[in-house]
Amino acid sequence: MKKIVLKSWKGKDKIIIKEYATEFIITEHRKNKATNKITEFNHYIPAKNVAIIKSIINKAKNIKYKDIIELIIQKYKLKGLDRNNFNGGLNRKKYMVLYYFPVKILEHQKIISYSSRGIITKLW
Repeated sequence: MKKIVLKSWKGKDKIIIKEYATEFIITEHRKNKATNKITEFNHYIPAKNVAIIKSIINKAKNIKYKDIIELIIQKYKLKGLDRNNFNGGLNRKKYMVLYYFPVKILEHQKIISYSSRGIITKLW
């Protein structure tokens, strides 16, 4: 079990990443604004989603968010989506499972570095 601290817009959270043969389980915590109660959430990320992001990144030393998103949309044959609406509204769940968490896993494994400008850099 590996623990990392991620800085977020609203503070810090300790997330736990568990790696298994076919999936990763990411545990995060969210605070209810009304009650201040902190709740634990688990996200199940198929290992193949991480492998797909890694294979996309392997093709270049640096790659931009918008280019990865377009390749993800093509790879998964996601209808009605483009890089402008991939991470918003009803599509947010796809964004988290297909892009956000796989990138966080690769960053934690020190395979990539993610800049706030949306550029992913290969570290190997």
